[in-house]
Parts: sequence; structure tokens; C-alpha cells
Amino acid sequence: MKNNKTYYQLILDRSGSMSVCIEETVNGVNSQIQRIRELSERFPEQELITSLCLFNHKLTPVWDRIRQADLREITFSDYRPDGNTALLDAIGKSIRHLQKTIGEEVARDEASVVVVIFTDGYENASQEFSHNQIASLIRELELTDKWSFSYIGATLDAVEIAIKMNIRASNAINFDLGDSKKEYSRISRSMGSYFEDKRSGKIRKDFLEKDPPYEKPVK
Repeated sequence: MKNNKTYYQLILDRSGSMSVCIEETVNGVNSQIQRIRELSERFPEQELITSLCLFNHKLTPVWDRIRQADLREITFSDYRPDGNTALLDAIGKSIRHLQKTIGEEVARDEASVVVVIFTDGYENASQEFSHNQIASLIRELELTDKWSFSYIGATLDAVEIAIKMNIRASNAINFDLGDSKKEYSRISRSMGSYFEDKRSGKIRKDFLEKDPPYEKPVK
């Protein structure tokens, strides 16, 4: 398999309003580290390289293209919510950094990229990127079929926000901030499905796993 490398970028909100779910967030990120280690054992022919950026009114890289053996768990010192929400700048800067550092690998079909955006609120502090710039950038990269963008938002219009940024509706989820653990589990399941598809030679466009359909109990 030529394309056996996946870059996973998590862009995670740490603005002040995220203070209601600090423990869930730290535990959720650390559960993903465990999942990444499990996937590395299950899919030894593939390589998963992880980046984590936290953002409020500024962007704070925590891991930058780290292989699973070198990942460390985050702590409550890493995740201290405060400030505003520069969502567009966080997305734009993260994408530009990936393009600069791994763009040639992706262009040679040696790697694919999964970007997951996790936020509880609305853009209110970006200085460098506009909505139109982000939408154009995501559209351009999605069309290559090697980049996948997912949006997990706690606002009621999260799916509509994602669509306006040219993120596929199938990769957008509205979630309850009090149940963020569920969404970290969703990301972990999705990573497993992504690797399964990649093993068979297909790069999965619909990254996020959906909830199973509700079935009424039989009386």
C-alpha cells in the first residue's frame, strides 16, 4: 500500500466557556491516545501521526506531528480554558502549517489528512482569516480526496456552520456539552473505521461514525 500514513489534526477549543467540561476534555483526549496506540498495534502497516492544537483567542500547539510512541497524555496544566474563540484563525493556521510541512507527501499520494474541529461556541476573535478564506481553503483540500474535515460543535446550528465552511454535512455533529465523552468515543470509533477502509485501499470521506438508528423495544 503506497498511502500508508495518516496525519490526524485535532483542533480543540479551550475558550472560557469550555470550563464546564475540563475533566471530560482531558480524559477524552487521553482516551484517544490509548486508541491511537491500539490502532498502531492493529494496523502495523499504517502510520498515524498526531497533532493537537488548543485555541481560544490564540493558538497553542501541544503536539506537532508526533508518532504514537512519543505521545504523552495531556494534563490539567495543559488545558486551562479562558479567553475568547478565534475559531477561523485556529483552523486556518493549523491547515497552513500542515500544508507547509506535509503538503508534498500528500501530493505524492504518500499520506492523507484527517482534521477534527471540536468547539462549543461561535467565532468571535479571529484576526487573520475570514470565513470566506476558510471555506475556500477547505473546499480546495476536500476536492483532492486526501483531506477530510469534521466539525463537532455544541451549538444548535453546528451542522449549518460546518456546511458554510464547506465541511460535508455527514462529517458534522451537534453535541451536548455535558456529554462530550460520547463525542471523543465517536472520534475513536471513526479512526478505526478510517484505518479499516485505508487498509483496503480506500480513503474514507465520511470520517465521523453516526449513532446507530434508534429501535423501539419490542413489547
